[in-house]
Amino acid sequence: MSAFRRQNRKSPIIICAICTLLVAVFYLFQYGHQKAPLYKGELYFEDSMLSKGRKAPCDPRLIFLAIDDNSTSVSQIDPAVIQATPALQLMQKGWPWPHAVYPMILDRLFDSGAKVVAMDLLFPTPRDGDEAFRAALDKYRDRVVLGSNFTKLEREGTSTDTYVVPAPNLIPQTSPQDDRIGFVNYWGDGVVRRASYLRTMTSIFGDDPVAGEEVFESLPARVLEKSGNGNLIPKDEFNRVRFAGPPGTFEPHSLCDIFVPASWNSPEFDGGKVFQGKIVVIGALGQIYHDYVKTPFEPFDMPGPEMHLNAINAALTNSFLHEIPPAGQYLLIACAGIVAWALCVLIRAPLWRLIVFLVVAGAWLLVAQVLYNYASLVLFTFPPLVALGSSGICCLSWDFFQEQKEKARVRGTLERYVSKNAVREIIDNPASFFNTLGGVRKPVAVFFSDLRGFTSMTEEAADSHAVITQLNEYFDVMVAPILANRGCLDKLIGDAIMAVWGNIQSQGPAQDVRDAINSALKMREDLPKLNEQWVAAGKKPLAMGMGINYGEVIVGNLGSKQQMNFTVIGDTVNLGSRIEGTTKEYGVDLLVGEDAAKLVKDDYLMQTAGLTQVKGRKKPVELFYIIGPRPAAVEPRQEEYMRVYGEGMMLYIKGDFAAAGEKFKRSLELHPPDALARVYIERCAIMAKDPVPEGWNGVFVMKGK
Repeated sequence: MSAFRRQNRKSPIIICAICTLLVAVFYLFQYGHQKAPLYKGELYFEDSMLSKGRKAPCDPRLIFLAIDDNSTSVSQIDPAVIQATPALQLMQKGWPWPHAVYPMILDRLFDSGAKVVAMDLLFPTPRDGDEAFRAALDKYRDRVVLGSNFTKLEREGTSTDTYVVPAPNLIPQTSPQDDRIGFVNYWGDGVVRRASYLRTMTSIFGDDPVAGEEVFESLPARVLEKSGNGNLIPKDEFNRVRFAGPPGTFEPHSLCDIFVPASWNSPEFDGGKVFQGKIVVIGALGQIYHDYVKTPFEPFDMPGPEMHLNAINAALTNSFLHEIPPAGQYLLIACAGIVAWALCVLIRAPLWRLIVFLVVAGAWLLVAQVLYNYASLVLFTFPPLVALGSSGICCLSWDFFQEQKEKARVRGTLERYVSKNAVREIIDNPASFFNTLGGVRKPVAVFFSDLRGFTSMTEEAADSHAVITQLNEYFDVMVAPILANRGCLDKLIGDAIMAVWGNIQSQGPAQDVRDAINSALKMREDLPKLNEQWVAAGKKPLAMGMGINYGEVIVGNLGSKQQMNFTVIGDTVNLGSRIEGTTKEYGVDLLVGEDAAKLVKDDYLMQTAGLTQVKGRKKPVELFYIIGPRPAAVEPRQEEYMRVYGEGMMLYIKGDFAAAGEKFKRSLELHPPDALARVYIERCAIMAKDPVPEGWNGVFVMKGK
């Protein structure tokens, strides 16, 4: 197995382990910090389950009497009714009411059969009417509960832990605490999700409980005791409650209406019958009383009395929620990391892996909601999802990095054989590349080159290693211009080179041909330099011929099931090979076909090599020798040479061999290196001895390849 594959198998477990460990550590240090992302995220998911999930059933024995704006102003009540009702007259005096009104409230409710009355109110200081209020509290001591409060008092820069209880003239201070008093506090991280029924003084203010210290009971706990449900009081200090619903679930009734005859006798109270056997919670309802707590049902705050009703209701209906202990939470984070690792190993396709990750995350949320609804379990959700997601994202990123690294390696390897543009198309757009594997027709420029006399040189060589070394040096230099000019190296056939432009990505017909010719001109320029080095090293120099053709070919994958070769086939390819072979007959190193020459005739200085009928073709093709790029201004001698050579070629085609020979001699004088002129001087000398052949058209018929 390659090192890359071994690393690719080891990487997911390392990445998932690191991500999972980081999530666990961050959660450990963030626990309890409301603004910490992981802890806050977990609370958000839990609150979402609570607000959207199943609610606790409302116990019909619970009634909420609200001290609302109507009750504190009674302005909506008929003045005659107020004058006839002492309780309403006291309420009319404004908030806070004289204490004398509360005995009237208790009498009204207990006379109607109320089982327990809980007042979510504090009475810390003496007020008018305390004697009557105390008498009522004593009279109904087994059925009434008042509020108390744990708080911190800030005085002169110091903080003092304080327990606020009713004034001694109402309920004398005793130890243990009088069972008519229950604390109204709820603790949370800014949002109340739990209820405390039993607390000790030291635990309330953040210290470790002391053995044997007094246990204080909450207002809901006192209500449960006095209603005969003391056995339902949870013994833990914090208990996650399932709310009966958002604020307003327990419908509030205006307290003042119990003294208004029309309301009292309406279906709302049915003459007081609705209170029979009921638990009545009395408390403030209105922003001016500042008795609201934040619950998961944001943005709506819940009135304090309704929070007590939810705490009582949770105990009566056994609607408590269970939570995963800390050890289980970290185990779930670890399991999420293991799941992420398994998915990364089993699913290699990035898109499918992403889809499966999303499905797993969705399934986790669905299971969490189901467990919340039907098993009363608050499943630990957000940190495991973060561990799962971060592991998956990091593994995907690592795979992407490795894929890019592998692509770069493959790209570097391919660029030794194929142009950068072709490599980019193959690697970055595999769909478009592989779509051609079935075979498509495309116009391309085809290039062939071959060394002269190399076969005999290899047969004569004593050192085969030296031959291979020299050939590799030749290929290193000759292939470079092809790749630099966006060519695709199709294959190396012995000492021959075949290259194609336009088979994968075309720059346009003319540019494809220009790229092919520019490559050939660079090879023409570089070979003499190589020969100088080889001669200096005692090696034989090499000569080559090059042919370029343009036309339509079939592009596709050819080969067997064991090995395939992406190549081009067709008459254009065969003709390109024949054109390269024709360079031997004309003594030149570069010839191009007429279709290619037409596309770039204005870009290069070229001269016709004549009409040639290559082997295997009946139709002759005009071949052109590329002298070099066309300069902005052609030199007069060069222009004269081209004119004279052209005139000689016209005479040759007409069959005037003597006159043509003179023209070719003149062109040779103007340009002594002209190999084509030498060839035609020889041909004219031979043809002039005999009459012009019948049907002469100037075509030279090739006998060999």
